[in-house]
Amino acid sequence: MPTSPRQEPTLSAHQAPSDSLLQAVPGAEATGQRAAPRSTPGMPPQASRPRWLRRLLWLLLALLLGLGGAVAALWWWLGQPQSLAQSLALAQRWLPAQQQLQVQQVQGSIRHGGRIGQLHWQGPGIE
Repeated sequence: MPTSPRQEPTLSAHQAPSDSLLQAVPGAEATGQRAAPRSTPGMPPQASRPRWLRRLLWLLLALLLGLGGAVAALWWWLGQPQSLAQSLALAQRWLPAQQQLQVQQVQGSIRHGGRIGQLHWQGPGIE
């Protein structure tokens, strides 16, 4: 048996809009319940996700974008011609007091390679 497409009820001149809602929902007349309107004109539909979830997703997106930007900046710096010399200068400052690193004639980058003319590392028991 072919089914016909569902037809929405129409309002007659003497029917109130609330009566049409009762007719539009099957079984609503028997229980006296009113159907909730699908959307009210002029008002945005209610969000499907809770507000805290949206905020959490935006926070995660911001963190991922920040992390991606930091990785991209580091990758760019590692390719710069002075990155090898700068990283060795940083290593000299962070070594413990009893260790010493001396470098001369440093050129090149960490990512693309470079040359170190002389490297001397001193420490307890190492020379």
